[in-house]
Amino acid sequence: MTNALTKDYILSIFNNHRPVNVPIVQVIDYITTENTPLHVLSDGKYFIYGVQIEASALVANGIYCLDNYERIAIDGYVFVLINKCTLVASPMQKIGDPLYIDTDVVPETPPANIPKTIAEVPSDAKLVDATLTKGFAEDFANCVYNHNPVMRVESVHQHEFGERYKGGPCTYGSTFLTLFDGIQTMEAMFMDPTDIKLDTIIEILEYSAYTLWKGNRYDVPPILMIKKYIVLKAEPKEEVTKHVKTDLPLVCDSTTSTLDLPKEPTPSKPVITNIADVVPYRSRLTICVRVLSRAILADGTHSVMVFDATASIRITFTKRAFFDKLVPGQSYYITGIRLILNRYRVQSLSMGNTAWIEPCAPEDYVQTIFDFTPLDRLNSGDEVDVIGVVIGISEHTGSTGSYKNGHTTIRRTITLVDDTGYSVIVMLWGQRAIDLDVSIHDIIAFSRVKCNEIFDVYVLGTVDTSDTVVNPDCNQATHLQNWFNGRDPNTCWVPAFPGITAYVTNKTCLNK
Repeated sequence: MTNALTKDYILSIFNNHRPVNVPIVQVIDYITTENTPLHVLSDGKYFIYGVQIEASALVANGIYCLDNYERIAIDGYVFVLINKCTLVASPMQKIGDPLYIDTDVVPETPPANIPKTIAEVPSDAKLVDATLTKGFAEDFANCVYNHNPVMRVESVHQHEFGERYKGGPCTYGSTFLTLFDGIQTMEAMFMDPTDIKLDTIIEILEYSAYTLWKGNRYDVPPILMIKKYIVLKAEPKEEVTKHVKTDLPLVCDSTTSTLDLPKEPTPSKPVITNIADVVPYRSRLTICVRVLSRAILADGTHSVMVFDATASIRITFTKRAFFDKLVPGQSYYITGIRLILNRYRVQSLSMGNTAWIEPCAPEDYVQTIFDFTPLDRLNSGDEVDVIGVVIGISEHTGSTGSYKNGHTTIRRTITLVDDTGYSVIVMLWGQRAIDLDVSIHDIIAFSRVKCNEIFDVYVLGTVDTSDTVVNPDCNQATHLQNWFNGRDPNTCWVPAFPGITAYVTNKTCLNK
């Protein structure tokens, strides 16, 4: 009897594909609503709600042939509108153990505004599709073009010609937007101005791929050029789906009229991608990184330098809230990044306004591994890790001499000393000089600082990949603290100078 049902009919209905033959389904439940009764139709694997135009109820557990039916969606929920059906058999029990189909919107109860007659069905109801075309963004990046993809609008931006892009087929007031396919996002644009709204679900009828010249590089991946589309759902009441997947299956018992789902599912731990494994044409990836530094660029955009166990890279974005949330020295999960390349093949990551940032779990904290160099072993031009006791902190100072556009660069100096008896000045630049919170006699560690010779003494300077840790939890910090506590705070320390390595070596030999 199981073979009598049309295999995967319900799945094809949700994917907007009509079977070649007349479908055969089983009625496994009957639900009473305010307007019209609903029947639960099963193909042995999945089930769906069916609306019967005729007044008579269908036989429980009866097997029917759907001679005439339509696929409609009301309030984003997909139904089968049964115009005519024929009873084929009447078994005493249901066939199989069907599950509710995995949709983007799962109703806890069927909506009340079900049409009583075919005249009450909205004129555009047959065009509505509540299921997003999952995987379209990745297929588009791989030059695999799907027929009439269904997407949700995540963000909308109006741009003037030449304001952001150069060389693209843009006119004054062209619209750029971010689309979501149920798995990941992608960039899209309209050649002409449009008044499309946020969270609108659209079906794209005609489109093409276009690579825009953006600043001094070609934008990667190519952008989706929308030529013709229709609106399926203009004003959804809530988000169609969350970006964070859960491990809870969207299923219910076929013998009940409501879904047995928790109202607030707990997101599972995201799948982490290493920075070294990020490749072009992929988006909505999640990385777990430690923030090294952050900066506001001259064009108003923001950037942070991050790293993990595999590599370090810069992330650029425009949303100010992200800049305030990403604190140097902390570790975060960041979802919604994609790799971009400039004309010199220098890699960086881009983060859109729909990205998701959350402090990472304690077991995923990204730790900096230090290899400290004593201050009497410094050499000009080396990139070293140092640790010492803070004995001097300067105020913030500004300098405009190195910029033609008049931008002020913030500078700050910190003087530290270690158990060799020598001191060194560390220069901090930009936002790092403002963000650093340190006090006199604190232990501070720097990684990947550049050693330079200025006025016959060594000066260390931070770079983008430098990391700073105040009062680190390590043996060297404990040793320095114990060593410094027994010293006179007014001691005059000798600055580290070129040739100090040979001087210390000769002094050691003479003492022997």
